[in-house]
Amino acid sequence: MKGRQIYSNEYPLTTKDLQRLFRVTYMTIFNWRRRNGLPFAKQLWNTRYMIRFDPRAVRKWAAENDKDYLVAVAKELGVE
Repeated sequence: MKGRQIYSNEYPLTTKDLQRLFRVTYMTIFNWRRRNGLPFAKQLWNTRYMIRFDPRAVRKWAAENDKDYLVAVAKELGVE
């Protein structure tokens, strides 16, 4: 699955940010991207792609897919 372009004025989240936010493993985030349509963007850095997540899209996706997240971490990351 190719990454979707995400444009936002908010700071993009990393996979580690989402791991803290949802209290899940890296593989869970990976599977949500592949199977559940978690929106992400690929950003080219040097010769590698980095995966980033738009906070607004993550918030919307979590609501649509009944995923609970830690409110304290969400405020810290700017998702709430």
